[in-house]
Amino acid sequence: MGNNAHNQQAIKELAKYMAANPTKKVTEIVSVFCSKYGKCERTIFRWVEAAKRMNAAIDTINEEKAQHAVFKNPAVQRKVDDYCNVIVSRTAILTQLRSIMNDLDATAGEKIRAMDLAAKMEGFYAPTKTAITDSIGNDIDPPLNDIAVFLKRQNR
Repeated sequence: MGNNAHNQQAIKELAKYMAANPTKKVTEIVSVFCSKYGKCERTIFRWVEAAKRMNAAIDTINEEKAQHAVFKNPAVQRKVDDYCNVIVSRTAILTQLRSIMNDLDATAGEKIRAMDLAAKMEGFYAPTKTAITDSIGNDIDPPLNDIAVFLKRQNR
């Protein structure tokens, strides 16, 4: 095993040791590893810093995995895949419609149909709902309802 690989293995071992013994002082850890690997204190202190960075990176990776663990559920993954497929297919359809609209060989009717379908897919034909309110924002009964109420009162 090369020197660099040996050092990396020692740093991994040091990281595990530090994670297993969080209450130990750094000087105690350094003395244990100095005697074990026959290295000077300066080298072991560098290894300790590398091990701390390694443990922090492992913690970050584990947190990220925990946040995205919901995707390990097959039902959720299928839903996500379905949504992605719908988005991709919608984008592909709109791209094809735009190419028809810009095609010089397409007839006027084809271009108009492509524009109409693209407008529908983009939601330009969506109905707009308006509420009848007074100046303060309170709902007002529609006028036809007022007439019906008036007629009911007259028939009493």
